[in-house]
Amino acid sequence: MNDDTFLSESALLIVDDTPLNLQILFNYLKKIKCQVRVATSGRQALALAKTVKLDLILLDVMMPELNGFETCRLLKEDENSKDVPVIFMTALSETQQKLKAFKMGAVDYITKPIQHEEVMARIRTHLQLRYQQKQMTLQNDALIENNLYLQQQNKEFDAIAQTITQNLRLPLVVLSGFTKMLQAEIKKLPNPEQPTQYLQEIEQTRLHMVSNIDNLLLLTDVRRQDTDMEELNMALLIKTAQQTVSYLLQKYMATFDMSTDAYPNVLGNPDWIEKVWTAYMEYALTHGGRPAEIIISTKTLTEVQMVQFKLQYNGQILSQSQREDLFIPFTERIDSKRIEKRDLGLSAVRRIIEKCHGEVGVEDIPDSDKTGNVLFFTLQMAIK
Repeated sequence: MNDDTFLSESALLIVDDTPLNLQILFNYLKKIKCQVRVATSGRQALALAKTVKLDLILLDVMMPELNGFETCRLLKEDENSKDVPVIFMTALSETQQKLKAFKMGAVDYITKPIQHEEVMARIRTHLQLRYQQKQMTLQNDALIENNLYLQQQNKEFDAIAQTITQNLRLPLVVLSGFTKMLQAEIKKLPNPEQPTQYLQEIEQTRLHMVSNIDNLLLLTDVRRQDTDMEELNMALLIKTAQQTVSYLLQKYMATFDMSTDAYPNVLGNPDWIEKVWTAYMEYALTHGGRPAEIIISTKTLTEVQMVQFKLQYNGQILSQSQREDLFIPFTERIDSKRIEKRDLGLSAVRRIIEKCHGEVGVEDIPDSDKTGNVLFFTLQMAIK
């Protein structure tokens, strides 16, 4: 960057109660395209410094009412101007006056009558230092922001690694055990019933592992990208999720009530919201009562332009600690016992709905003698 370009990006304030001095300095600095403002008093300078971002202030010492020393002191007390370098201009040359100027926070001292070449040399020096200081601040801020981002990412990756280990190791152990038992039972044929039961357990374990892997892939996908929001066909998404968990519906002899096919118009990512319904249904079926009961309903939150979607299921009412563990975010590192309780599907649900500007949660079944819980999430209404 050459000197002219460097100066043209800088904003200076000249403070002098003598119009002739102001005019001479102003004209000289404008020739090299400096952004120059002028003030004829200390109070005017203080007012300008509150509203304009400055890089350097040239300040006359001998001014009526509010002299340069007092003006400098007040500039240094103001949050907007405390870091702006100040160069004093004065006819006074005593050592005590110079020391007082530096004590007030000045970075340099120019004695009148002013020599233009000397003034420009000092201005360039201090503007260069100011520029370098601002660049270093910007770089430091960027580094701090980047470090915070990396720390957040590392926390998330650590939490995901924890959960992968726990959620995939245990199903593999179960799968291995049933395989060994199946091998032993097959040798005892012609009684096929027990081996058939083992095969069913193996298949369900396999499906559970596939679901965990799909949820991990989904979490990675959601973490990496934002979503294009579009109007959803919620009835279709619910029915597709219902088909996905059909094996669980059959296993637990579940009743399934959608209440209606006409749902409020909302915005979201259809692929992600289908996964939300699938995760809610899987959790309700595997943790709910026997036989299982699922009821889908909605509630319009007109005052906040949101729609709350609810999945009610029968079974034991969740305790407060269980509710707190239900949607544990992956940014939170937890102990091994809580890892076992972390549900990959519901962790993905939380991330998805937050990306869609909604909220997730669990509540009691309202006004009912039934035991169970209600999983819910909210999405923005589609305004036509």
